[in-house]
Amino acid sequence: MRTKVFHLLVFLFCCFMCYSQNNIETGAGISAQDTYFLNRIKQEFFLRTPTNEPIKVDDIDGSPYLSEKFSPGKILDELTGKSEAVFLRYNIYNDEFEVKYDVSSENIVGLKKGSTLVAQLGDDKFYYKAFVNHKNEQKLGYLKEVYNSKNVVILKDYYQKLRLPKPAKTSLEKDIPAKLSNHQSYYLKTDKGTLIKIEMNRKKIANSFPNHQNEIKSFIKEKKLRFNDEKDLLQLANFYGTL
Repeated sequence: MRTKVFHLLVFLFCCFMCYSQNNIETGAGISAQDTYFLNRIKQEFFLRTPTNEPIKVDDIDGSPYLSEKFSPGKILDELTGKSEAVFLRYNIYNDEFEVKYDVSSENIVGLKKGSTLVAQLGDDKFYYKAFVNHKNEQKLGYLKEVYNSKNVVILKDYYQKLRLPKPAKTSLEKDIPAKLSNHQSYYLKTDKGTLIKIEMNRKKIANSFPNHQNEIKSFIKEKKLRFNDEKDLLQLANFYGTL
């Protein structure tokens, strides 16, 4: 059994190397075409699936990308003030931007990660920041700016959870496919640049803001905000900026 597993690992590694050399041009990032299939997720499935069988990308419900399409964007260097027009797409699962200089080209490079480099996808700007993620772990990653007015800046973290497939136990049951589900967390940027995680709960959210908690609670009650979606948070941020 060990011999079979070893041979399978060697085979997968060779396939990966051949595919990478023929289809991927890596940047300093390093990002690559279909990295979630050929690298991270594939390894995760192989190591954690009881049958030791690799899972095909078609068997995964969901996409690792914010959008599958490459869209017009810019790379902005805040240190030098330089910018470059490119085509971008954001890989949520790997937390990285994939770049094309020509949208019709097959060549994909990875955006170098750095605190001074901003990825602008359409009108949305993504900043590479240090923050405490949803697992309460310190992380360096991309955050999308969703609100910026006066002294209030709200940032959004996209992340995904991977559910492994479950084979049917009986002929009366159906296999449950692997699935990627999308999630998000929000952060308030303070005057000192610190990022505070916002609790998207109407009873707790006031504590996420450093000042004016009583006014916030009254506003939430008056407007009957539930914070089930981003719209309520942006309404609160707009109010907070007037205080």
